[in-house]
Formats: sequence, C-alpha cells, structure tokens
Amino acid sequence: MPETYNKRQRQDVRTRKLAAREARRVARKARKDQGPGGDDALALGPDDSAEKLD
Repeated sequence: MPETYNKRQRQDVRTRKLAAREARRVARKARKDQGPGGDDALALGPDDSAEKLD
C-alpha cells in the first residue's frame, strides 16, 4: 500500500476536530464573559410573563 493511503480522510477528520475544538473554546469564552447570571435578554423579571416574549 502507498504511504499516503487514507491520508486525505485523516486530514479531514483532524480539520473537523480542530474546528469543533475552536467552536467549543469560543462558546466557553462567551459563557465565561456572560457571567453567572446568563443571558440578560432572555431572563424574566418578577413582573414579566412568557406571553410578552412572543
């Protein structure tokens, strides 16, 4: 078998894994920057109701 057998598939997998790792890193940083409260735009206050979101 040639030395480069299946090399392209391995490179594709490696590229896909690196992209997934980067996406997780970006999402983790975004969550960290948001702080413990989460997304303020989606939070409901004491006088808000679910009907107002529609």
